Amino acid sequence: MRLHKWHMIIWGSLFLLTVGFVLHVYELFYMAAAWGLVVPLGYLLARLNVGNLQVARSLRSPVAVGDPIDVTMTVHNRGPGRRFLFTVEDLLPEGLATDGQPSQLVTDLAPGATHQLDYQLIPERRGVYQLCDIQLSTPDLLGMYELSRHLQQPQELIVYPKPMSLPPIWTPTAARGAARTNTRRKSHQGTDLYGVREYVPGDDLRHIHWKVSAHANQLVITEREECRSLAATVILDLSRSVHVGEGNRSTLEYGVTLAVSLLVQALAQHAPAQLIAEAKQDFTVPFAGAGAAKDDLLEALARAQADNTLDLLDVAGRHRSQLTDAGSVAVITPQIGAKMLELAAALRSWGNAVNWFVLAAPTFDSATAPHKSVQSYDNFVQILRRGGCQAYLIRGDVELAANFRRWQRAAV
Repeated sequence: MRLHKWHMIIWGSLFLLTVGFVLHVYELFYMAAAWGLVVPLGYLLARLNVGNLQVARSLRSPVAVGDPIDVTMTVHNRGPGRRFLFTVEDLLPEGLATDGQPSQLVTDLAPGATHQLDYQLIPERRGVYQLCDIQLSTPDLLGMYELSRHLQQPQELIVYPKPMSLPPIWTPTAARGAARTNTRRKSHQGTDLYGVREYVPGDDLRHIHWKVSAHANQLVITEREECRSLAATVILDLSRSVHVGEGNRSTLEYGVTLAVSLLVQALAQHAPAQLIAEAKQDFTVPFAGAGAAKDDLLEALARAQADNTLDLLDVAGRHRSQLTDAGSVAVITPQIGAKMLELAAALRSWGNAVNWFVLAAPTFDSATAPHKSVQSYDNFVQILRRGGCQAYLIRGDVELAANFRRWQRAAV
C-alpha cells in the first residue's frame, strides 16, 4: 500500500510537470510543486507531532523470576500545541514477557497534559536487564510512512533467581552427625558434654565428675566440646567450557537455582552462608549476618555468568582460606573426572562435610557433550559417595524439582 502511494506522488508530479510543459499551463507547475511538497510537509508535521514529548518510566527493582512487575509510563506534552495520534511503546529486551500491552495509541494530548500507560512485566529468567529506549511513533498525513523517535530512558532491572523448596540438605547427617560446622575437643571447656576420662594430676578439681568417680572408685574428669553453629558454603562452577544447554534448561540456570535454594535454606535455619562463584568478575559473597547476606547472595547469583577460564579446582585453591573448616560445603558443577575427585578429597581434608551436585551435561544438550554418557556421571556420583560425600545427580531432561522428588521416593 505504501509503495502505491509513493508511486502516485512521484508519477503524478512528473505527469503534471510534463503536461504543464507541453501545454504551457503554469498552474500545472504549481500543482506539481504542491503535490511534491506533500512528502516533506507530512514528514515535518509528523516530526513536530512527536517533538516536545517527555516520557518517564517507573518500576520496582529488584524482583524474583516470575513475579509480576507493575510498569507505569507517563507521557508529558511540553510543547505549545496539541499532539494527535501517536503511539508510545516500551522496547523490551528478550527474557521479559508482558501481561497487557507495552504500547498504546494516544489520540489527543493537550499542551501541558500527561497521559499514563500501565502494564505488567513478567521476567522469565534471572539476570540484569537494561531497559533503555521508549519509542514514540506517528504516521504522516497520507499514511505513507511512520516516523519514530527513540527516547533514552536507561534503567536497570535486577531479577533474582527464585529459590525452590528442597528436602533438607544442611542436615545433621550432612554435617558429620551434628548440626554444626565443626567440632573440636577441648578439655573442661565448651558447652556440650563430650565424655569422661581418668583424672591426671594437674587437672582442675572443679571438673571432677563425682558421681561417676564414686561408681568407678577413681577420680574421673568431664570433657566438653566447643561447637560452632552450622555454616553453609556453596561453590558454583562458572567455568565457560563446562556449561551446556540454552535458556532456563541449561546447566548454568539449574546450577544457579540450586545455589540460591541451598543458600536460602541455610539462612532459614539462621545459619551463616557464603557463596564462592568466580568468573571474569568474582561473585563470591563471604560469610555475613543472615539478614545482611541474603540480598548480596541473591544479587550475585542474578549477575553470575559462566565466563571463567579457570578450572574449579584452581578456584577452590584461590579461596582456600574461606574453605578451611568452612563447615558443610555444597559443590555444584557439570564437571566430572580426576580433578573433581581431587577437589572433593581436598575439601574433606580441610575439615568440611561435602555435598556434591553433579549436573549431567548430556541430559541438557547431548550434542555438546557427545564424548560423555549419563552412566559416566552416575558412576562418578557413586565414587563420591564411597569417598564420604553426599552426592546427587541432576538431570536436565526433567524439571529441577523432579530430581528431588525422585530422590525422596528412592529414600522411602
